Amino acid sequence: MTPTPTLDPNDPAVQAGELFGRLLIPCCCFMVIVCLVAVLVILLRRRKDRRERQQYR
Repeated sequence: MTPTPTLDPNDPAVQAGELFGRLLIPCCCFMVIVCLVAVLVILLRRRKDRRERQQYR
C-alpha cells in the first residue's frame, strides 16, 4: 500500500483551499439571508401598494 501524501501547510494552494473551505458556508448563509430579506421587502411593498389602491376605490 502506498502512503497518502501529506499536505504542506505552508503551500499557498493549501492555505487558499483551507480559507475557501472556511468561508464557503458563511458566504452561502449570508447569500440566503440577503435573498430572504429581499423577498420580504418585495412582498411588503406589494402588500402596501395593494392597500393603497384599495383605499382609492
